[in-house]
This record gives sequence, structure tokens and C-alpha cells, in this order.
Amino acid sequence: MDLNYPDDLRYLDSHEYVRLEGEIATLGISAFAVDQLGDIVFLELLEVGESLKIEQSFGSVESAKAAEDLLSPVSGTVIDRNESMLAAPERSQKIPMEKGGC
Repeated sequence: MDLNYPDDLRYLDSHEYVRLEGEIATLGISAFAVDQLGDIVFLELLEVGESLKIEQSFGSVESAKAAEDLLSPVSGTVIDRNESMLAAPERSQKIPMEKGGC
């Protein structure tokens, strides 16, 4: 896996990231975290319209190796989520962060 880290992302120590574009924040997990988790088999995310606070779980990811809560680096309201990633979480190993993967 290419562990390229785009310059416009900010990370928590737990490997979640945020990309800010105006008032819109895109959240995800780093390529390093995806690589360490191995084959991802399940992904859960908050529903559109739900509120979250800094360091609150916005979902969870499960692999053959581990299950981890995803912690939010920002507060806000969910306005969208990656439905295609929910339907096929194994795609996170193949799609770079700048394309909406991880």
C-alpha cells in the first residue's frame, strides 16, 4: 500500500484524519491505520443528521485483526457519509485518501 499522506490532512494520534474545506470537514482513517488493520470486513458510521463532538466515536472499523472506534477530530453534524465504503469496506485498502478511501 502506498502510504502517501496529503498535505491538507490533519491527524489525531489514533490515526483518524480531518480535511477542512470551508465549513465542511471530511473525516477518515489514515493509510497507515488501514495497513495495520489488514483486511477490513466491517465499517459502521454515524447516520446523516447525527451530531458529534471532538473525540466522540463517529463509527467503528473491524478487521480480522482488531475492532476499533473511530474518534472525531472535530465537532459538527454529519451531512454525508461514504455509502459505497459502508457497502464494501474492503475497498478502503485500494482507494487513496484523496479519492475518499481510508
